Amino acid sequence: VLLAVSATSDPTGVWHKFAINSEGRNANNTENTYPDFPGLGLSQSAVYITTNQFALTKGCLTTDTEGCYFSDAWIRAINLPELLAGNPALNITTFKHVTTALGGLAFALQPALTYGSPGAEFLVAADYSSDPNTKLNLFAINTSGTPTLTSKDLTVPSFGLPPDAPQPNGSPIYTNDFRILNAVWEGGYLW
Repeated sequence: VLLAVSATSDPTGVWHKFAINSEGRNANNTENTYPDFPGLGLSQSAVYITTNQFALTKGCLTTDTEGCYFSDAWIRAINLPELLAGNPALNITTFKHVTTALGGLAFALQPALTYGSPGAEFLVAADYSSDPNTKLNLFAINTSGTPTLTSKDLTVPSFGLPPDAPQPNGSPIYTNDFRILNAVWEGGYLW
């Protein structure tokens, strides 16, 4: 995952650039995993990067998607002052094999852009355990001291996969899924 931050308030000037190794191993430590669907969150103390890790199998390399499978979700917390200073040896806290409050694998975590100082970074995901569903998976990482991750499920009105979008004289556009694409914490509320 590539991350860059301007060295000053002038975005046309110098940038600090980082390449964050996101290759991992599955829970059984039998296959390599690679990142997909990255998310970016920001608070006053850290940058948060989330990824879905997929197993990089031989079948995945020889066919379109056959043989590729979801392994787990990762969250990385990176100290913001280190990024702003351009420190090449970043201190990164990584949470691997992230699970929901009920113990299922988390999927497509979206970290919030955080305005203010709520004391935690919040992340949200639509629960993928069924379609339709009535749960959002909420996560929090404390922003002072040693980062720790907590989770809770929130019951919401039913949601499900959207229908495909019809197109005149052609195949429909696949609308795919109900992953959350943005999250914001502001004024005591998670949007």
